[in-house]
Amino acid sequence: MATTTEAQSDIILGEEVLKEYKKVRLSSSKSMVALILKIKKDDGSIIIDDKLEETNFDDLQTFLDDCNLQPRFIILSYAWQRSDRVQYPLMSIFYTPKNANPYDQMMYSRLKLPLIRKLDVPRSYEIRDYEDLTEEWLLENLNKK
Repeated sequence: MATTTEAQSDIILGEEVLKEYKKVRLSSSKSMVALILKIKKDDGSIIIDDKLEETNFDDLQTFLDDCNLQPRFIILSYAWQRSDRVQYPLMSIFYTPKNANPYDQMMYSRLKLPLIRKLDVPRSYEIRDYEDLTEEWLLENLNKK
């Protein structure tokens, strides 16, 4: 059984989550990498749902559509071309569909900030509809900062 790490706000992250998060954080992939996390309902721990490497927005939207209205935490590394250099901003995206079960929405909302703090993710966004997760949306938000 995997060991876990607990923060003050009772967030439970498996060691495999921390290990994969570190890989995403240090990634300098020429495309996008998404670590998709979900809450394990029986004990409230956060586990890996999937990791999409060398992915694109269409694949990510398809994955979220297949989640059947279940919220997800997405840790995203994106190759952002800015003038003469490429940056790899790391961000979290909290996906909670409008028609998701209210209990699931509450459970994910409660753990959103503790997760961001625990992982020390510099940027955080929220979406309610997976179709909103496009490159245009992301670039608009990245250019705001």
